[in-house]
Amino acid sequence: MLYFGGKIMNKQQPVFLSGIRPTGPLHLGNYFGAIAQFIALQAEGLCNIFVADIHALTEGNWTAMELREATLHVIKMYLACGFDPSRGHIFVQSQIPETMALASILNNSITLSQILGLPTFKDKIGKKLKNDNSSQKDLQAALAANMGWVEYPILMAADILGVQADFVPVGADQTPHIEMTRNIARVFNNVLPDIFTIPEARYSKVPRIPGLDGAGKMGKTAGNTINLIDTPDVIAIKIRRAMTDPGRARRTDPGTPENCGFVYPLLRALQAHEEVTGKCQQSFEIGGWGCTHCKKHLTERLVELLLPIQQNYAGISDEQAIEVAAVGKTTVQPIIRKTLYNTQQALGLLI
Repeated sequence: MLYFGGKIMNKQQPVFLSGIRPTGPLHLGNYFGAIAQFIALQAEGLCNIFVADIHALTEGNWTAMELREATLHVIKMYLACGFDPSRGHIFVQSQIPETMALASILNNSITLSQILGLPTFKDKIGKKLKNDNSSQKDLQAALAANMGWVEYPILMAADILGVQADFVPVGADQTPHIEMTRNIARVFNNVLPDIFTIPEARYSKVPRIPGLDGAGKMGKTAGNTINLIDTPDVIAIKIRRAMTDPGRARRTDPGTPENCGFVYPLLRALQAHEEVTGKCQQSFEIGGWGCTHCKKHLTERLVELLLPIQQNYAGISDEQAIEVAAVGKTTVQPIIRKTLYNTQQALGLLI
């Protein structure tokens, strides 16, 4: 439901929202964990994607040209992967200042201790902070954190609540953020009925994609990615060097798929050519094919997947991406502006 001037209006279809920071080339973790699934959701409802360039500033040390190019890369890559602008919108976070204004209001519904307790915040400052009995060293680390990281969850909540999103596709690691957003919405709705839609998390059906080093998930900062724009030769080199099950010294040795680190999990994510993928699984479990054979198979499947995406990407100009973002802004901004207006009016901030 949307709240306009005291009247509740029914949505014609559910609204999905997904955001992505423009912090470098998009990779297979982005594709399987977000892009492909979000594009599939266009069959279920209205899909909005925002390029979170304000969130990207938390990484620091961006030049204006680098951030602009990274933002355009995200837009072009979503289009290349199949996002249909006639069934959803792509917009740039910084181009809608009403979101930042809404975040400044939401700030008053959350405490600093709640922010410090978020696992993602703890990870970013590299400390195991606790709300109770924190060490002086931990406290100093928290105080040294960029304020952008401190306010990150609140701006994220404003991103979601501003467009009145029903569903937010996320990984399990983002659950605390979604719950915080839901709690913020409830706080306001208890006093100001129907100001915000209470969003729900939509979890990925694809397991987390591990990095080439087998340590944690694939991520730009870890430098363990296969990027969507990587050439076949680059993909082949990266996969040849990727970690596999250290317990398999010989081809005939049985192994454990869960210990493979990279190759087997990504083959399962592809879910293509099941017969050959099954042979890879069999080789892990009872011996047979060597890791080199499975890596070759994975390389072929990835090149097959990425080639048409790369061809599409090459055919999309910066001007086309800018136009798509402009249309997205024109469509989405009035919704966020109205949400902000209703919130301000209900709180007595407009006279």
